[in-house]
Amino acid sequence: MNTGLDQYMDIFKDAVEDSAAKLTKSFEKILIEVIILFMVIPRKINFSQMGRYGSHVEQTYRNAFGLKKSKSIDWLKLNVSLAKRFFGKQGRWR
Repeated sequence: MNTGLDQYMDIFKDAVEDSAAKLTKSFEKILIEVIILFMVIPRKINFSQMGRYGSHVEQTYRNAFGLKKSKSIDWLKLNVSLAKRFFGKQGRWR
């Protein structure tokens, strides 16, 4: 039985594949965890909070989203791929 969280993770994984973003498996796992943490963490979200609520330490999140790594990802392609999953090719809500 798929939970809502499993479906959300599947959607995100498909979007990553569709966007042709070159992500390492370890970064992809951390990115999925961060997306989930954004839904779960109350109030202010920062690396310290992620370390408290997530399965990694604060420094792992800091290193994963460092300046060099965040610039190497084409965030626009990833976001467009996610948007296409929900809005379709015509730009309308399904």
